[in-house]
Amino acid sequence: MDKPSFFAEVARQLRNPSVPEDALDFAVRAFLAWEPYENTAACWNPLATTLRYGGECQSWNLPGNSARVQQYPSRECGIRATADTLNYTFNGNGRAYQAIRRMMAKQGFDEAALVAELRRWVGSEGYARAVVSRWRELYYGSSGGGPSGYTFCAWEDERCNFSGMADVAYGANGQFAYRQGVAGGIACNNSVFGDPAYGVRKACYVRQTGSSPAQCPGQYRAEYFANRDLSGSPVLVRCEGWPIRHDWSGGSPGSGVPDDGFSARWTVRARIESGTYTFIARADDGVRVWLDGDLIIDAWQDQPPTEYRNTRFVSAGEHTIRVEYYENGGGALAEFRWEQSSAPASCQGQPIALEQRVEGRLSNATSSVSYCLHASAGQIISARMFALGDDSLDTHLKVWSVEGQLLAENDDGLNIGYNSFLSVRLPQDGVYRIEARATAAARGATHCGRRPASRRL
Repeated sequence: MDKPSFFAEVARQLRNPSVPEDALDFAVRAFLAWEPYENTAACWNPLATTLRYGGECQSWNLPGNSARVQQYPSRECGIRATADTLNYTFNGNGRAYQAIRRMMAKQGFDEAALVAELRRWVGSEGYARAVVSRWRELYYGSSGGGPSGYTFCAWEDERCNFSGMADVAYGANGQFAYRQGVAGGIACNNSVFGDPAYGVRKACYVRQTGSSPAQCPGQYRAEYFANRDLSGSPVLVRCEGWPIRHDWSGGSPGSGVPDDGFSARWTVRARIESGTYTFIARADDGVRVWLDGDLIIDAWQDQPPTEYRNTRFVSAGEHTIRVEYYENGGGALAEFRWEQSSAPASCQGQPIALEQRVEGRLSNATSSVSYCLHASAGQIISARMFALGDDSLDTHLKVWSVEGQLLAENDDGLNIGYNSFLSVRLPQDGVYRIEARATAAARGATHCGRRPASRRL
């Protein structure tokens, strides 16, 4: 039997449902033993568990047979295969051997390496893929092949049937697409779910409806809805990496999601270092972003691709970020990321605390004075400036943001005991600069503030 015929027989037997799974082990051992004796006349009968070469017959003892160890020395690559125990020693070449050993130990399925090496030996990619296809089925079809909490139901291009309602995951290699609240069964194919793991044979896994939703540690949990208002149950749930960057043009994000009139929600729990960050969203059509429950970007409207930014201080720790999006018609684009802003220049001025009163003198030479206030997001500060002994002076109050941008100002008040007054809610943690200015000599300034009942980031 020539080598292609040998592996064709391996593939045929492994695809035969009546052949026990132990035949996989036998095929591995036969595969390892072939190369050293490829120049001798050989034939193989999988059902008789016999490999013949050089006019001799050596028996491979599969589990359940009489306990006897038979070793095949390798002249070329130093492989020794112990049939009963599946223990292999290796002291030479053999990438396929290493890939098989990892596969058997459930340490990963390197399909590309297996196919490449088998093709080199067999001379036919079709034969190689036939053998690896069955190994892949046995690898992923075992317990633990699907997401946590899900059990195997059916292979790709088969139908997953069950009673009642269930959530279904479709994929392989840790990459899955989800359908929730499915009744009775569902076809397991790319037309229904999309292709979450390209180039790998996938499977359907199910769990009882009502259990906890699929988790995506370190990734966005992406939910897609077949409507524009995020209502009802999502038709597609999957894990997606950072950043969000989708340009569907006029197409659909995946199976079950219409080309137009759909919506999406991305949620992630992210650990962020303390600092000032800019949150950036770009969308066609509507988008809105929450940080720990605070709406920081709100552009829920039909629009061409438009970018929105919000810069704020974020304390160190874990934060929940939620992005929502809808597409009405035409092009469909959704992008979101955040980046740490460069540190703003330090506040130049005298330190001041909440509820503190300060007095000073302004002149033509020194027409303004600045104070630096360290405050938190959500605090409301009220600043009052008045000229002692002369209410006719032109006073001017300004509050500058953490980034150095003008946040609020007041040029003269109502002349009822003070000349300028302003009140502003602070958008973020950090150091704010309060500037008091006058056009002529003013002998004093007072600034005071109050904390709100609750503090929010």
